[in-house]
Amino acid sequence: MFSPFGENRSILQAMPTSSHKLIQKIDYAIFNHLQTRLVWVYEDEVLPINLHLDSFIPEQTAIYILSGGGTFSDGNGVAEVREGEWIFLSPGRRHHDFSEGSRILSLHFALCWPGGQLLYDGHAPLVLKGEENPRLYLQAQRLNRLVESKFPQALTRLRSFKGDLKTHLRIHQKFLAWLSVYLQAMEQCGLIPSRFGRIDPRALQAVKTIDQYPFDKAFHGRELAQTLGLSVSQLDRLFIKTFGKTPRGYLEERKLRAAIERLRSSSEPIKQIAFEMGFRSLSHFSTWLRRLTQYSPKEIRLHRGWRIP
Repeated sequence: MFSPFGENRSILQAMPTSSHKLIQKIDYAIFNHLQTRLVWVYEDEVLPINLHLDSFIPEQTAIYILSGGGTFSDGNGVAEVREGEWIFLSPGRRHHDFSEGSRILSLHFALCWPGGQLLYDGHAPLVLKGEENPRLYLQAQRLNRLVESKFPQALTRLRSFKGDLKTHLRIHQKFLAWLSVYLQAMEQCGLIPSRFGRIDPRALQAVKTIDQYPFDKAFHGRELAQTLGLSVSQLDRLFIKTFGKTPRGYLEERKLRAAIERLRSSSEPIKQIAFEMGFRSLSHFSTWLRRLTQYSPKEIRLHRGWRIP
């Protein structure tokens, strides 16, 4: 829980800045490592059961208030949002209080470098006026209409629906169009993208290997280190220097995102999900989730988003 925000509406105020001052010139090939992923998008009224909610969201969130309003908190601060405004939130623990009858357009997405570093990292909840950024809603609405036409009632469960490659590419194209407008809005606020310089090829190979590592297989850092011609300690130092965490820590973050996604987007028994995530028992899975999110598997499944299908 958190106290009311009071008079100051956002920890981070949007300050217009000349965008040309924020452009960072880096090797073009580095942008090939940028990860972009749409998790869900939908437009709907916030149900009464979700007006006041604690949750753990492993992705970034953008919410446009079509009517009503609310107060939001994440690990970086608290902000009050009114009708006709956007709020952008960082991954992690959240709390929100919506006014009754609020209607929103919500996007959950990933925009990060290998290793999970956000392109815009560490900023407090950011509030933008919709009238000053009209294309943000226009592109989000186009994306949402396409998703709704292909996956009716997907809501927060988009990634559990089956589709074809053509549909995926069309949705990703619309998502990238929204991201392009989002980047312009962030630059106008004075936010500078986190710089991702030259990366050691061994660190990049390590993170790519871990991204494909089976969750139900025990992780052996020694085997990964040997394939790269390194000792375990050398690999850890290289990984920490590059990504700010150990290989095991990065794998745990990846497993956590996958576990939350499975719990929120499927109706599979929790015990089955636990085994597929590599846990020998449901109790071990529950303890692990509580340690990282402070929520049980059942609580995470209940908090599927702003609406429970």
